[in-house]
Amino acid sequence: MGRARRVKIYLSIVTGVALLAPLAHPFMLLGWVFVLHGLFRHWPGSPGAIVGGVINHNHRLRMRRGDGKWVSGQVVDRVVLSWLIILSTRSGWHRSGLLIMPEGSGQESHRRLRRCLLR
Repeated sequence: MGRARRVKIYLSIVTGVALLAPLAHPFMLLGWVFVLHGLFRHWPGSPGAIVGGVINHNHRLRMRRGDGKWVSGQVVDRVVLSWLIILSTRSGWHRSGLLIMPEGSGQESHRRLRRCLLR
């Protein structure tokens, strides 16, 4: 049996176990429900998704959600790459993460945001 075929079989088995494991234990199934709820709640186009925002020089954020509400917060940690920006924000006791890619914000906006966050 060739190496490529063994890798395909291994990946198929690992994928099958990952998909079926939550059915084996109720807490694992509950974990999957929470993950799916979070994905669909913040999916692009949903009311909880971030559709715009403003950041100032003190790294204070104002984000507009899909339902039109504005949420304020503070950037507490950040990872800035040329192709991805990851922000960890805090609003009161609530902490959340935000991924921003240049395809979603436009190349020029992404460049200006990177410049602002690297100061």
